[in-house]
Amino acid sequence: MSIRIEVRSLHTSAAEAILHGAAALGIGSLQGCTIDRLYFIEHDLSDAEINRLCTMLLVDPVTEQAQWRPVDKADSAQVPSSATASATAGNHSDNHVVEVTYRPGVTDIAARELARGMAEIGIDGGEVVTGIRYELQGELEPGELRRLARQLLSNETVQHFSMEPTLPHFGAAASGSKQVEQVSLRGLNEEELLALSRRRLLSLDANEMRAIRNFYEELGRAPTDVELETLAQTWSEHCVHKTFRAEIDFTWQDEAGAVVNQEVIDGLLRTYIRAATEAISPPWLRSAFVDDAGIVAFDDTHDLAFKVETHNHPSALEPFGG
Repeated sequence: MSIRIEVRSLHTSAAEAILHGAAALGIGSLQGCTIDRLYFIEHDLSDAEINRLCTMLLVDPVTEQAQWRPVDKADSAQVPSSATASATAGNHSDNHVVEVTYRPGVTDIAARELARGMAEIGIDGGEVVTGIRYELQGELEPGELRRLARQLLSNETVQHFSMEPTLPHFGAAASGSKQVEQVSLRGLNEEELLALSRRRLLSLDANEMRAIRNFYEELGRAPTDVELETLAQTWSEHCVHKTFRAEIDFTWQDEAGAVVNQEVIDGLLRTYIRAATEAISPPWLRSAFVDDAGIVAFDDTHDLAFKVETHNHPSALEPFGG
């Protein structure tokens, strides 16, 4: 048994933004929207603990209301109970619900911070999952509802949506396997190599896939699944910054279409970002663009190192959470 907490804001700005977004998509039948933040707590808590959790961490009593209920996989449609909120809206024909949660493996920062906060106030809630619930009012066709869910209410790269109450998944541990898969590339043409790259989510282009194929053909064997994944990550935007390092043909045209300037840029990073830093070269700059962190002087005896992590798409684990 776990706990589901719904927190609703009395402010309407977020809901109004959804209405404007729907109109921009050409869906004018959406008449109203209410938005709840969802929190799923793994451990069953007492009403006193939930009240304390809401009061101290989740709810602003001036602008927000909360309700909660136990969640059981065998029965996910129990009636919410609350000390601060009224009953849920009825299921009318023009009432629709979309619930959005993160996909497994995507960093849920709000959940992580809530779990940390609960530990600090002495509540053992176990794992935490967060989400958003949208109650939509209007005579929406099923296709319109799914368009709203896909194009406005969620980002399917890192989230999934449901038209039913969400059931949280806690403790989804991955089990290891000793099986090693051999992935044959021999004889694959460009189209087949690209299809393999897409299917295995390698995000490698035709030239890169050909290079890998030719290398392993010379070795006289197929690459393993781990070797392919290693090459894909090593050659990814996240690790090697191919776009920043690429040679770029740049053409600048005026309003009439006449060419003002045409040049080949030998890498955006080298030509502009790094070159500007080296041109300024302030005395307090100890190191930049090497060893994965910049170092600046703090005082006569101390330097500070700053690490900034990028998550350029595609990044195998999470392209949006950097």
